[in-house]
Amino acid sequence: MSRYSVSERIFIVRMHYSNNNSLIVTQRKFATEFKLKTTGPSVSTINRLIQKFERTGSVCDNMFGNMGRLLSIKTLEKIERTHQVFERSPQTSIRKAAQQVGIKRESVRQIVVADLQLFPYKIQIHQRSVEQRLEFANTIIEMIDNDQFDVNMLWCSDEAHFHLDGYVNRQNWHLWGTENPHFAIEKSLYPR
Repeated sequence: MSRYSVSERIFIVRMHYSNNNSLIVTQRKFATEFKLKTTGPSVSTINRLIQKFERTGSVCDNMFGNMGRLLSIKTLEKIERTHQVFERSPQTSIRKAAQQVGIKRESVRQIVVADLQLFPYKIQIHQRSVEQRLEFANTIIEMIDNDQFDVNMLWCSDEAHFHLDGYVNRQNWHLWGTENPHFAIEKSLYPR
């Protein structure tokens, strides 16, 4: 019924009651009044509109859930609880924080970004032996310069490693903070 304006719906109700509750006459009068080539609204549409009018006394759309003031999820209490969650553990994901606070994920995201002004910072993983990696890189560069090494045989990847002590999902490694902590974890590639 939302296809018809409120004034058109009022016209349908008036014509229905002024023509002895005749659906067909209401259809024809509607088509004549609004200069339609078709017969106007269907019989079932008119019937539903009349039933709704008799039930509610209105021809307006049902406003369930849309009436009144908008519900604000961002109360001071919820903002404080969200702040406490990220104070305790900055690595907490938005989804887990939403479960702990008891509000929707999108509401927590809005609180974190707009009110707490926290930003996600990616945790970097570095292998411990910086000197060995530097020495390896210099050796490979020398071998490439001397045509001792085929570059097509070198494969590089930016994916997370599967460690022997457990799975690491680098996609979800974020620290929430107001400034970048330049946080890095140093660990061996294959722990013993």
